[in-house]
Amino acid sequence: QSAEFGVRSSEFGVGSSEFGVRSSEFGVGSAEFGVRSSECGVRSAELEFGMRPLTAIDVVHVWGSAAGLSPPDRALAMLAPAFPRTSLDELASLSLGRRDAYLMSIRVRLFGNRLHCFAECTACKERLEFKVDARDLRLESRGSEAPSQEFELSTGGYDLRLRLVNTTDLAAIADCDDRRSAREMLVRRCVIEALRDGEKVAASELPDEVVADLADALADNDPMAESFFDMTCPACGHQWRVLFDTGDFLWAEMSALAKRLLTEVHSLAREYGWSEPEILSLSALRRQFYLELIGA
Repeated sequence: QSAEFGVRSSEFGVGSSEFGVRSSEFGVGSAEFGVRSSECGVRSAELEFGMRPLTAIDVVHVWGSAAGLSPPDRALAMLAPAFPRTSLDELASLSLGRRDAYLMSIRVRLFGNRLHCFAECTACKERLEFKVDARDLRLESRGSEAPSQEFELSTGGYDLRLRLVNTTDLAAIADCDDRRSAREMLVRRCVIEALRDGEKVAASELPDEVVADLADALADNDPMAESFFDMTCPACGHQWRVLFDTGDFLWAEMSALAKRLLTEVHSLAREYGWSEPEILSLSALRRQFYLELIGA
């Protein structure tokens, strides 16, 4: 299963509905743009990494340029303007957990800590709406230290040196024909070295029980890579787990915000003749004031 390697269903292009919640099962509520960074608990480690808040111009640009991209590339597109001094290759090499922690920080800066979500009961199709505080998610509660990208594991008589799954791995398996081939590719990519009695062993020759152990180790060493919600349907009592996809959630909210900003641009440009960059460079408060003046 893709969850064995911390791979989200939306980023795994093979039968994604088999691996967890569909992105369409999550919704977003309304949120105001322009949350102060002081409200978001941004950590010093993020500032040291060169993170900056996204502007209205950034949001519209990302929406326009990333709409046709795959989920892994779209996640990088959302990260890129927040890290202007960091290359895309460096961002792509972040572990999934660290990447999603940064995506969540971007989300919190844009919209605040409260997430408006919904899920569909897998048994009776009842729609459940609920709110989540970003500070309660594992992404925001594990502290600022990033996990080591590489680690060692000894299991079943094998000594392994492993690397955490990253965005380049997700992009690589996107064209796999089935779950098994994707699993095998991830093993080949994440096993840096495998030894048995001091002799090198190909990753493709590792027994299934060793692969299962290394999958668990990858998840344990990147605990921020997955967050689940335990759901109970009030209509039928069915219980199930929903995988929360940070990239999908942020993209849905960012898309809605970009469209709202462009609607504001349309109204103000028509009234005042200002250009899109001029309007988007205004603060949210000033844009709202002008919109109220023209009754928009």
